[in-house]
Amino acid sequence: MEIAGIVGILVIVGIAVVVAVVVLLILLLFARSWIKVARADEALVISGRKQKVQRAVIAADGSSTSEMSESPVTVIVNGKSLVNPITQRHEIISLRSRQVSLNAEAQSLDSVTLNVDGVAIVKIGSDPILVRRAAERFASQDKAIEQFTTEQLEGALRGIVATLSVVELMRERKKFSDQIAADVSQELAEQGLILDSFQIKGITDKVGYIQSLGAPEIQAKRQ
Repeated sequence: MEIAGIVGILVIVGIAVVVAVVVLLILLLFARSWIKVARADEALVISGRKQKVQRAVIAADGSSTSEMSESPVTVIVNGKSLVNPITQRHEIISLRSRQVSLNAEAQSLDSVTLNVDGVAIVKIGSDPILVRRAAERFASQDKAIEQFTTEQLEGALRGIVATLSVVELMRERKKFSDQIAADVSQELAEQGLILDSFQIKGITDKVGYIQSLGAPEIQAKRQ
């Protein structure tokens, strides 16, 4: 009888251990499916959870103040959070830098049609306000970010080229690049983007006007 009792106890203990292991596995699966993690170069955007955010309010006289309001979107940068898949949706947004190349045709102040090549480095800002703006506008679509940045840069480029002569553009290329970057930075920030850098790689024309500008100098050096 004693042996039978011991065997019964061992069976009960064994069943309890098996049940505990099963429950533990279920909890691990539950945690894995509900806990979402954003890495160092990522942001976790959760919709369906209200969060208090600071918003700017523009008065009639042009002055601005800030007030706290509730947003249905929660942003977590380089962290983790519990997400209820039944009532909430989540998205991981990359904060890595993106290289954007552009080739724009523009007319200078002295009526010369130029081809301008440039390259920009842009990314979604890590500030939760910027991440929220980018999530609403792009939903983590790299192509949409690149297209928007290219359009803004090309527009600013054409506007500035129209105010300068070819000689000014060639001599002040760095200043030209900085002016374009300054003009588009605010527009990009309103969509949650930060322009890390912008550089003019080359300025050419189809009729050889730029090449002719350098001919007198070359001839003088030869002489």
